Amino acid sequence: MTRLKEKPMGICPACGQTVFNTQETEGPVWTCPTDLSPDNPYLQPSAVTSAQQERDGDYSNCPSAHGLDRGECEYYAHLPLHGACYDKGDY
Repeated sequence: MTRLKEKPMGICPACGQTVFNTQETEGPVWTCPTDLSPDNPYLQPSAVTSAQQERDGDYSNCPSAHGLDRGECEYYAHLPLHGACYDKGDY
């Protein structure tokens, strides 16, 4: 019997390694590239202002969190973080 190779989900912006769904206990944590740390090479600019964050009570920089698009983020594809990298908070 031949085992099928799992398709990678993407590259983790925290550690730079490939993310595979089956290697994550609860699946990868999908993160908008606008919410990455300022020194992260995957960081993307955001049009969300501090006033919008205060108004909405949501401090994400992702436009979809503030009604600036229609549901799924239309600005940037979200990136898969490894669960362990997410838990470390180093992204």
